[in-house]
Amino acid sequence: MLSVEGVSVRFAGISALSSVSLAVAAGERLGVVGPNGAGKTTLLNVITGLVSPAAGAIRLDGQTLTGLPPDAVARAGVARTFQSARLFSRMTVAQNVRAGRPLDAEPWLRLVGLLARRGDLAAALTPGEARRLELA
Repeated sequence: MLSVEGVSVRFAGISALSSVSLAVAAGERLGVVGPNGAGKTTLLNVITGLVSPAAGAIRLDGQTLTGLPPDAVARAGVARTFQSARLFSRMTVAQNVRAGRPLDAEPWLRLVGLLARRGDLAAALTPGEARRLELA
């Protein structure tokens, strides 16, 4: 269970989030909808560790994620993609997964259905495949 509990964020004295709470169970999908400036991206940035909240807590299965850097949040199991894929286009699919980390790429590529493309350049992926590679 991912829980957001009373999260507030302010930028230069302006409230971006005010006491936001939500819970998402494993396997559940949740949409966040609102106009520009409503705080949707700020909420995702807080959940993934890119922004620290002024108040409140983020928890995953009871483990506190609040204040952890993005890489630690990702290791705990919370990841995101951005509007534009951020890949190393001149590296292979497997090299993208291993970038900066000494790990075996195959289990991750199998998980996202890209094992057969492990030797292909990331630039050759379809937009959907690029999204899946980001998650690996």
